[in-house]
Amino acid sequence: MRPVHKEFEVNGSTYHVQKFTVDAGMRFALKVGAALAGAVPAFLAGQGDSLGRFQAALSSANLDAAKFDALAAEARPQIVLPNNMKASDPVAFEAWFDEHPGDVLQVHALAVWKLVEDFMPPSLRTLAAATPSAAVKA
Repeated sequence: MRPVHKEFEVNGSTYHVQKFTVDAGMRFALKVGAALAGAVPAFLAGQGDSLGRFQAALSSANLDAAKFDALAAEARPQIVLPNNMKASDPVAFEAWFDEHPGDVLQVHALAVWKLVEDFMPPSLRTLAAATPSAAVKA
């Protein structure tokens, strides 16, 4: 069974992401996959764990602002801020990120990743450990 929530850290603050239902998670993973389709070669050639490869893919995807905004908006209700307030609460969101403006984009990108990583094929989650550093370049 998947955990009820996952956590990640940005600049010393711990954030939580509440999981989607399997159906909603699958649909969200398909949206993320479609948005990042051009970045699959960068993902496969990336270094480190699956999060590192996701970050490489995200940076190489030429993801336009509207696509990122749509993914972030869909992920936001699942984010619990370090002060235990929901990021979907506009007042809590503004208050927290007014004090931590440098975290807002990274928090949303990592929340998207945490919401979809369980839906990735196991071979993609473990590929970097088995792939030499001279991986096929995109």
